[in-house]
Amino acid sequence: MNDTFQNLLNSEIDGIVKLWNNFHNESNKKKGYIYLENNWKNIKNVFEIIIKDYEIFYDKYVKKNINKKYPKEKRIDSFIDLLKNTIKFAKENNYKISNIKIYLLLSDNANNKLDYKKKYKYPLLSYSRQKNSFRFLIPDRSFTNTNINDKKYNWDEVKKIIHNYCSNKETINKIYFKGKDSSKMRKNLDNTSKEKKNIIINLDKNKYIPLYKFCDYKYLLDLPGVGPWSYRFKEILAMPNSLTIKINLLKYNFETFNFFHKIIKPNIDYLVIDIDNEKIKDKKYIDELYKKLKKIMDENKNYKKIMDHSTKQMNKLTMKTVYLYIIKLLNEYSKLFNS
Repeated sequence: MNDTFQNLLNSEIDGIVKLWNNFHNESNKKKGYIYLENNWKNIKNVFEIIIKDYEIFYDKYVKKNINKKYPKEKRIDSFIDLLKNTIKFAKENNYKISNIKIYLLLSDNANNKLDYKKKYKYPLLSYSRQKNSFRFLIPDRSFTNTNINDKKYNWDEVKKIIHNYCSNKETINKIYFKGKDSSKMRKNLDNTSKEKKNIIINLDKNKYIPLYKFCDYKYLLDLPGVGPWSYRFKEILAMPNSLTIKINLLKYNFETFNFFHKIIKPNIDYLVIDIDNEKIKDKKYIDELYKKLKKIMDENKNYKKIMDHSTKQMNKLTMKTVYLYIIKLLNEYSKLFNS
């Protein structure tokens, strides 16, 4: 285990604790927690989980209703699976997990307004957050539940599949994206790609392509969808012979999105192109985005150093590091209300 890497990963939690303590005094902390305990069922996409003596408890009726919103993803089930595996790891390795109530925000929304709209402020567990938001970031469901060819894999298993397929792969010199038809920008870029030979945007939900085959291509796009983050980001970062290009909406601050953002950096692990989210409906602006992408291809720089570093960082990000991150998160979250 690399303690420096784990400390860097965990520093996301330390930063949130500091933000929380800076914004809230003792009375507001306790009032905010009481508010959430009494009202969580009335807050859209929020779910309560209780951990007591290493056992997990939750409202099965509410869980069933929320899972109906995400029938394929089953976000609550995936996070409960992650908690069960974390608790198993903790017991086997003598790590303590405090008794605690936690509150998940299960939507893709990274908007800070959700954190401040109630009279009393409180922390939520979420897949994403904006700068200066005091949400605790959690791993998305793909860490425990990635579907490849109708079989479920965890993150360590997915990396092995990627390594076996991609390591000695000759890549096609094109820009590639595969994902859902979930944003105006994706649709416009798809329309633009139909006129070009060197970019492929595949939004066809009926055309299944296993994610490890993305590395057939040299340049891999990470495009925002409903929210400004994506499941595929870590997978394409792990592909040793492909360069990740992240399209970043200026409305958001990417540096604070995924829970592992501390271990990766732009221009060291991936390239980033900033675009104005107010202009993404404009075809002319999409054409400008295409020109920026084409310029990266035409420059034909040696990006091996970036690709090697991103693969190295993703290899360090293991399920063990995720379990240790969750243990620290639960214990630090508990301290906010039990001190």
